[in-house]
Amino acid sequence: MSERAPRIQTRRLILRRFEPGDIDAFLAYRQDTEVERYQGWGAYSLDQAMAFVRSQAVAAPGVPGGWFQFAAELQETATLVGDVGLHTLDDPRFAEIGYTLARPYHRRGLATEMVSAVLDFAFETLGVHRVTALIDTRNAPSIRLAERLGLRREGHLRAAVPDGDGWADEYLYALLNDEWRRARSPSPPVA
Repeated sequence: MSERAPRIQTRRLILRRFEPGDIDAFLAYRQDTEVERYQGWGAYSLDQAMAFVRSQAVAAPGVPGGWFQFAAELQETATLVGDVGLHTLDDPRFAEIGYTLARPYHRRGLATEMVSAVLDFAFETLGVHRVTALIDTRNAPSIRLAERLGLRREGHLRAAVPDGDGWADEYLYALLNDEWRRARSPSPPVA
């Protein structure tokens, strides 16, 4: 197991490496048709969930070409509520972020909290220059989340991903390290 996987604590969450005990909760939200509707992974099996957790046991964030998925655990109950993936591209100055939250935990600000923490990690710890996110154009809550965190819409990718019998459009969002830092730093006092 890699020691490079951090344990990040936020106000309500612990972001950590996936563990074998997460499989049931992970599978439950990955199989929820409302949760996976805009994700593109389709029906998720127990075998896929087990393989995913095994793969994350040896994964490390910041490895060029690799995905690291942070398990998001609610501190109060130690319940797995979602995950945030960070894909470091072949050039480690660039990364992509993706996120999933179990439906019972929607509309509580948890997605904002977990994505914000991983953006902090990407920019502050890994020194990433630019983070992107691809979001299905029909996924209004995810679009609002990206924009709330300061990501800018830079493109509209038409018919970019398979969607059942057809194709779906995606928006390309991006955020630069210096933009994130400016938004996070306190404003100087007005004289």
